[in-house]
Amino acid sequence: MKFISSSIGRKLLVALSSIFLIGFLFAHLLGNLLFFKGPDAINAYSQTLHDYPVFLWFARIGLLTIFIIHMGLGLKLSLENRKARPQGYSKKNTVQASLASRFMATSGLVMLSYIVYHLLHFSLGLAHPELTSLPLDKLAQEDIYQMIILSFQKPIIVITYFIALFVTMLHLSHGIPSLFQSTGLSSASHRKKIQYLGRFLALLFFFGYSSIPVSVYFGLI
Repeated sequence: MKFISSSIGRKLLVALSSIFLIGFLFAHLLGNLLFFKGPDAINAYSQTLHDYPVFLWFARIGLLTIFIIHMGLGLKLSLENRKARPQGYSKKNTVQASLASRFMATSGLVMLSYIVYHLLHFSLGLAHPELTSLPLDKLAQEDIYQMIILSFQKPIIVITYFIALFVTMLHLSHGIPSLFQSTGLSSASHRKKIQYLGRFLALLFFFGYSSIPVSVYFGLI
């Protein structure tokens, strides 16, 4: 408890949870990109996950728990920083970094809402039940490829995902460099390179995840 109550301890926990969440984003992206290999590939991937429901729900609940802990600790650190530095951010920061860093708490809440919506949409079939022709108790056997096609033909769903992914990109563009700083892996000589790495990975996730809804909506698939 003393470790968590200290600023250093909270920063380290935020950094460690960031590593886990970024790793999940990579793994999930690789799975999603199977969509471009056709219905057999993405449906087999989906079915493999649903063949182990205990593991799947443990992973989902674990992800949500880690994200909420990450967001809660990050918000507490943000409030502490504001109290310690009420004059706000230095003008020496770039516009991009300032925008991303100032809205970390807000972007975190948007991302949490997106995760819940995403689970309700594709995992539970509750957000858009008309997009699946099978009962919820048979959701594991449905044609996920067709569900993706039907979903991303709707402008409101595409816009919702696009906004959420853009906010996620902003969050990561600041969060990844902060991860290196919190773990002591950053130095003055490598700061710029780490910032570029953060922006590159944020863009990679953005274009990787958005490639599916954009391809479907514009009829490329």
